[in-house]
Amino acid sequence: MKFTKQDTIARFLTLKGYQEGPCKSRKYRQFTKPDYHWSYFLGKAGAVRKGKTASSSISVSAFIPYKKIAAIVERSVLSV
Repeated sequence: MKFTKQDTIARFLTLKGYQEGPCKSRKYRQFTKPDYHWSYFLGKAGAVRKGKTASSSISVSAFIPYKKIAAIVERSVLSV
């Protein structure tokens, strides 16, 4: 099963315990953990940002090992 880059990263964050919540920005999806003070913001093309708000966040896309994440998500989907 083939997922988009955004779907793959969103599923990975969900597997790691993050919950998708409401975001004021229309450009990003927001993922948070209840005990953390910052969030991950996921763009439409799979761009990943980290910060308290979408406007004050910084890009962390360059540090995301996408191929490893895709393999983890694929294994989790196949095991279900």
